[in-house]
Amino acid sequence: MNDADVSKQIQQMVRFIRQEAEEKANEISVSAEEEFNIEKLQLVEAEKKKIRQEYERKEKQVQVRKKISGVLCWHLEMGRLYLRTLLMLDWMLYSVKSCQRYPQLNLILVTFTVFLYLVGNLLLVEALQNSKIRKSLFGQVSA
Repeated sequence: MNDADVSKQIQQMVRFIRQEAEEKANEISVSAEEEFNIEKLQLVEAEKKKIRQEYERKEKQVQVRKKISGVLCWHLEMGRLYLRTLLMLDWMLYSVKSCQRYPQLNLILVTFTVFLYLVGNLLLVEALQNSKIRKSLFGQVSA
């Protein structure tokens, strides 16, 4: 073999090695890009999951606060009804004590008035207990 043939073979080998190196570099680049995309997708999904969990936690907090405020409002209304009932009973006792002219008639009228007021309050309390608002606050009430 002469120098030209040897040089030609060496050039072919160099081209072959360069071509193989370029192909290997492309494979490594594609593989690295795929791994990067997979890892990026996993990180994005993990962050989305964290955000969803945080949103669900805050949503549950809002629901709990709504229930608590509804229960507190309901208890405040019950307290107001109880206070009105006590005030009516106090008024009745005061009227009975202060009335001297027609004690029996006044007692009957006051008793009837208080009876009507108490029945009205009891009906209101029952309506509140059975209302849709109460059921939505506490879920389905079982008897």
